[in-house]
Amino acid sequence: HTPNHRWAIASVLMACSRLFGSREMEEAALSYLREGIDCNEDGEFAEKSAGNYNRINNDAMIMLSEAIGDCSYEQHAVRNLRMMLTYWEPDDSIFTANSTRFDRDRLIYPKDYYMEYLKMGMKYGIPEFLQMCNTIFEFPLFPQRDHEAGDEGGGELLRASGVQERQDGAGILGRIPSEPDHAGLVLSSLRPEAACQRLVKDGQCFQG
Repeated sequence: HTPNHRWAIASVLMACSRLFGSREMEEAALSYLREGIDCNEDGEFAEKSAGNYNRINNDAMIMLSEAIGDCSYEQHAVRNLRMMLTYWEPDDSIFTANSTRFDRDRLIYPKDYYMEYLKMGMKYGIPEFLQMCNTIFEFPLFPQRDHEAGDEGGGELLRASGVQERQDGAGILGRIPSEPDHAGLVLSSLRPEAACQRLVKDGQCFQG
């Protein structure tokens, strides 16, 4: 198996071992984990797949921490998510030029990282992660199509949702909600304790 398959398999086996009380599943998961996690101190996994397999590895690390009760596994995900903050391109896509997998040089947007940034941002009080949730939530539905149509980064849909773009080339982290009552993960001065998730559907606001 490639590394991401090992961690996906190990995390599911460990979670199932807790559900079904299976020592056999637990030992099978540990056999993979004994090989050591392929995430360096910068947060880069061996496959360098920012466009796809990083998020799969992160999900697996978070699941392992929850199943085992050992937060050291999800620290790999936290380091990777921090590293990924530097991988965002000015058009809101992800830098994939160094990937060793199929996503190399492909145009990919980071929408699938939303839950990881939300979960780790809330758990560890990391404001940058929560700001990424704001930004990802406000992505247009079809950013590539909008880009090809001449609307850089889907600005039309972003403007319609109350998001302003900074003019200093700050990129994805430069986008901030113009009005806090619009759809998205609404944060008060990026304080985790003041954060709430708001979903707007058919004009109705649901807060959780």
